[in-house]
Amino acid sequence: MANRDEKGMFGDSLNAATKDNYLGDPEVLDSLLEFWSAEFVERLQDGTTASAIASTIASRLGRILLGKNEEYSPIRKWNAPGGIDVFCKDLFKLRDKTSAGVMYHTVLTFFDALCDLIVEAGSPEFLEETWQTKRKQLITKYSYIFRGVSPDQVAIYLMEEQNEQRQSRQVNPF
Repeated sequence: MANRDEKGMFGDSLNAATKDNYLGDPEVLDSLLEFWSAEFVERLQDGTTASAIASTIASRLGRILLGKNEEYSPIRKWNAPGGIDVFCKDLFKLRDKTSAGVMYHTVLTFFDALCDLIVEAGSPEFLEETWQTKRKQLITKYSYIFRGVSPDQVAIYLMEEQNEQRQSRQVNPF
């Protein structure tokens, strides 16, 4: 039989999962990253430097991921110092000494990857569909990372997803 603390933790988790902005919900994380990446691109087009934009967003998003924004329901013990930050510090080999610093630099890695994709998208042969697909893959990758899934596991998932998409596009000759 579960002890009282386990029941309380389970109940807390169930209650948090039913809230609209629960950080354990993949759609919530996807939406967050979608919103902030779109904001990043829009502000770049307005002439703001990438580093200035990324710095501002990294602070805000890092606080959300650490459970420090009341508009979002954190995963208990994950979206808190000693949870997500420890995972990200090890994953990205960061040297920061504070949870906020780790998450700030982790979010910057997302925006660095987005900048690389933006540069790639500037080539004439890069199609809008390719941009959307690669941007979605980047968002998916980091959404998984922010839930504690290693990039190796994410890569396997993305490859399976691409294979499924290709198969669904193929016309059945019969």
